[in-house]
Amino acid sequence: MKLSGNERLQLPRAEAWAKLSDPSTLGEALPAVESVEVDGADRFEATFRPTTGLGATSMKVAFEVVERDQPGRLVVRGNGGGGEYALRLQASFELSEADGGTDVAWDLDLHLHGVIRSLTQRVIESLARQQVAAVLASVASPAAPVAG
Repeated sequence: MKLSGNERLQLPRAEAWAKLSDPSTLGEALPAVESVEVDGADRFEATFRPTTGLGATSMKVAFEVVERDQPGRLVVRGNGGGGEYALRLQASFELSEADGGTDVAWDLDLHLHGVIRSLTQRVIESLARQQVAAVLASVASPAAPVAG
């Protein structure tokens, strides 16, 4: 499934880039995240517990930043799952200056396998859009730290 959208962040592009490209900040921005383990500047593993038709199910996903073009483009891949399901994704973010903030054009290529695919078939597009918006909102939050 391929999705795309746009979000406006109320922070300068350089700050948006610093937060979005930091594995720790990006991992902590995932909805329902329980833990994040950073492995260098481009890799992290996140354990989170999203709510699905099965209830809250633990999921572990390894992420890697596969493309950086500071301060305008970032591409992240993820692969993992839990129980009887798996997911694979690639998310790209294009950042551009916008009246005191940053416009983020995003694309998501998401592949679900197993039980989660059948349970979320009717709502996955809406859910995926909500999740990307939640990640970007969390990144833009004043409480989101920037690794230094």
